[in-house]
Amino acid sequence: MSLESTDLETASLSTNPSFLDLIERSRASVRSEGALSSEEMRRRFETEP
Repeated sequence: MSLESTDLETASLSTNPSFLDLIERSRASVRSEGALSSEEMRRRFETEP
């Protein structure tokens, strides 16, 4: 894999098993439970202190 245009953080995270597991669990959660739209997230953050 060429790292010429990749920053250190991206290279580190893309090979970190714990991070990859976190991403996969998050994707599985979205598939099974759904996710909030960006509009809903904006609404929630604008109204909460």
